[in-house]
Amino acid sequence: MKKRAITFFAPILLALVGLFLIATGFLPVDETKTSHVDLHANHSNSFDVSENFKRFENLLLSSTNVSGISDSINTLDNDLEKTYLRALLEKRKAEYEKSFNLLFSILKDFPRHYSFYDELIFSAKASDNINRIEKFIKSDRTQNKYFDYLLALYFYHTNDYSKSIDILKNQTDFNELYLLSYSYRGIGDYENALTSINKAEVLVQTESNLASRILISKGSLYYLSGKYDLAEKFYKSGMESAKLSGNKKEEAKALINLAILDDQSGNVEEAKIKLESALLISKAIEDKELEATALSELAVSYTYSGNIVEAKNNYEKSFEIFAILSHKERLSNLCANIASLYSQTANYSSAIEYYNKGLNYAGDNAVSGVLNLRGLGDVYANLSNYSKSLEYYQTAKELANKIKDIATESTVDVSIGTLYYNVNKPAKALQIFLDAINNIDPNSDPYTAEDIYFKIGLAYSKIDSLNQSNGALLKGLNLSESVNDAYYKTIISTELGHNYYLQKDFLKAKSLISESMQLSRANGFNQLLGVQNLYLGKIELANKNVGNAITYFDAALSLATKELDYNNIFESEYLLAKSYLKQNKFNEAENHYLNAIALTEKISESLINNAEIQIAHFSGLNDCYSELAEIYIEQKRNEEAFTIIEKSHSRNTFQNLSDLKIHSSGISSEKLNEYYDL
Repeated sequence: MKKRAITFFAPILLALVGLFLIATGFLPVDETKTSHVDLHANHSNSFDVSENFKRFENLLLSSTNVSGISDSINTLDNDLEKTYLRALLEKRKAEYEKSFNLLFSILKDFPRHYSFYDELIFSAKASDNINRIEKFIKSDRTQNKYFDYLLALYFYHTNDYSKSIDILKNQTDFNELYLLSYSYRGIGDYENALTSINKAEVLVQTESNLASRILISKGSLYYLSGKYDLAEKFYKSGMESAKLSGNKKEEAKALINLAILDDQSGNVEEAKIKLESALLISKAIEDKELEATALSELAVSYTYSGNIVEAKNNYEKSFEIFAILSHKERLSNLCANIASLYSQTANYSSAIEYYNKGLNYAGDNAVSGVLNLRGLGDVYANLSNYSKSLEYYQTAKELANKIKDIATESTVDVSIGTLYYNVNKPAKALQIFLDAINNIDPNSDPYTAEDIYFKIGLAYSKIDSLNQSNGALLKGLNLSESVNDAYYKTIISTELGHNYYLQKDFLKAKSLISESMQLSRANGFNQLLGVQNLYLGKIELANKNVGNAITYFDAALSLATKELDYNNIFESEYLLAKSYLKQNKFNEAENHYLNAIALTEKISESLINNAEIQIAHFSGLNDCYSELAEIYIEQKRNEEAFTIIEKSHSRNTFQNLSDLKIHSSGISSEKLNEYYDL
């Protein structure tokens, strides 16, 4: 019989890509070495950019205390500047409608200040007025760089990154280059993103507020490219630069990014400390976007430490803020993270709902798109709808390949390998897993590595290479213990115990699985608890304690049914049938065989459109049909035996042979023979 299936969980870490890349709220007034705009010219639509204006603006963006600033704003002579600063004050109060109305009232003057447009788009999204920006853009035909910048911002914030790139790719001002870098990042073109940010860096004075932004942005690009040591170096430099210039916003961003690296390397408690600090800063400077980002990453840390309830609470708080701000990229990745939590509790309908929401929010963002497509593939695989699952994986892989993101593509490959394992193709799965582990550095990415080692262990076990399996599982177990990952410690210990059972070391197997059951109960891992009952039942059956085995299999069936774990429902039904058969309780055995077969046929409906998967899947289930047929033959129920045998063959062949008659010219003789052999 086939070994139990692997349950799919999209690693939370992968959902983070892009979440920490704060792309809105570009810091407005800074000194640059070269300016292509005469900001000091005495135009009616110009900002004077006096020392007082710069001081007030920086206070509104970064200070923890802005009491009395309204009176200070009134001392300025320039009406455009006063309106703009009042809008920033309303933003701090989360009065986004008021902020937008103030900014929109002077848009017709096209203020010569890039940050005006950043704040305008931010407030438009947060107040649900982006349609007014769209209407203005369509009705206005002004030819100037500020209109073009507004247009590029609009496309960027509606996830239409390619159009933003087309507008900005030949521009030379700092803000234009900075936005261009983020636009390239949105489509996964990290090479051009780095080129653009390097061009922007040339324009920056080392002591200015802009320096920290550049350093942190470069760190994020290195992170996305898998160069974690370089990323850490730039994040730390960015934080020091932010502290020197008093830039609280960039300081908080650096803390968030460094915390992500801590989480990734297993330093979860250190990550929480940094994130709590970032959260305090964001609240103090009344920056809602930054607050939502810190909450989201804090949720990730709680997930890694096994506190799912606190993780979900923080995700929901973050989601609520980002929904108000209409930040689609963040919402897309948050949806994927929330969906992953639902998957862990087998709430697959909610998981599908959130992954689909995330896919809709993703728009042009390739990394977010891959994340949600892969998640949908995982959920449908858990529901045994393997054909639909593979469709999502293939779409995700094509997208990951298009953006040349090797790490992301590897995660999709691991999911595809898991699917092949689940449909009884362990050798093919093993090769995919071995290729994937070669693309991973376990020291810098222990969470991904522990998952792959776990799956390598299962694949080796399936092809009876138990010593190699134990070696891979122990590597995964050591990693899970080093980062205090309760879930993987539990699941890997369970599979290691099952290996000892296969090696007939029943005492050691029972001891290890029983210890793992305590972890499952403590952490609410009910799906794993079902598997552990299944394994203990197999040990009892091997020791000829059939009554005890039935008790365990009944418990496994009950848990698997509640968790919608179809593969283990099938396995439990099949093993109950075998157990009752040993007790010569033929009626009970027959009922459980029929239940297993009914489930098999239900699952087969989702495999019709993928011949390769269908063939592999059913070649692992033939025992169930043949054993029931033997019972019928022994009972002289030949007609029923014949019906069961025909069912076994028909599930594998009838649909596919019909297709072959039509499409035979495109099918190899090898594939044809596979059908007839079943």
